Order: sequence, then C-alpha cells, then structure tokens
Amino acid sequence: MKNLWMAGMMITALTVACKKKGCTDPAALNYDPKAEKKDFTCKYKMGAYRDSFLGYYQVMDSMYVAGNFSEGKTYELHVTTGGTTLDTIFLNNLYGSGQSYMAIITGSGFSIPSQQVDATHTLSGNGDYSSGKIILSTYSADTINGDIRHRIEGSK
Repeated sequence: MKNLWMAGMMITALTVACKKKGCTDPAALNYDPKAEKKDFTCKYKMGAYRDSFLGYYQVMDSMYVAGNFSEGKTYELHVTTGGTTLDTIFLNNLYGSGQSYMAIITGSGFSIPSQQVDATHTLSGNGDYSSGKIILSTYSADTINGDIRHRIEGSK
C-alpha cells in the first residue's frame, strides 16, 4: 500500500512539475503554442524577424559610474537597418547623444560589439527584444571616469 501511495505521489509531482519545453515566441518559425517553458530553440527568418526590432522607442536610461548611480534620463531611441546585412541593426540616438551604434541580432536579442565612442572610451553590450519592448545593458571603458554602465528599457 505504501509503495502504491509513493508511486501515485511521484506521478502527480512529475505531472505538475513538468512543463512542455519549446519555442514560446509567436514570431519564430518553429513556434509551439503548447510550449509552456522557453528552451531557447526558436528559429527566425532573419529579414522578417529583424524588421520587428525596427522603430522608435521611448526609453529610460539609468547610468552608473564606477558602480554608483549617476543619472537617469528619458529619450527616443530609433532602431534602423542602415542598409546592412540581415543580422545587423543600428541603435540611433543611443544615450540621447544623436550618435549611432551597430548591433548584431542573435536570436531574440542582440549584441553590441566593441565600438569607439570618442577619444576616451569604447562601448559594448547586449540587449533583448520582445513584444515591442527593448532592454539594453551597455558597458563603457572610459580612461577618465572609469567603468560606465547603462541599463536602458523602453517600448515602441
């Protein structure tokens, strides 16, 4: 009787604890509407998928210098293709500076390869896009002010 009870409890626990894994992004080619848990296997047609990143975002930018909060500001970030390859986008007006930086799409996110900002520092970072919302984390190595990090969040 005890073994039967234990077997019943194990089956119940497995049924409750196991969620179907799969691609949970409706924009993906292999979207599985029955999937309840993201397993990072989504596949995209790059040209069409890249277009979902494009547009204007109202963002909040929190800047940290040497680990301490320095300032927060809002501005409009404009994401464009710039006539580049299918996996590349441009982040225009990043930091509210009017400058543009290149990013490479990697699945539902993107990476910002190291780029020269000005004479004293470079930047790199990564971001994620989902349902019209964008989140970026950037890191700058500045020879004058030290490490500068930004957390940028916004929506179309």
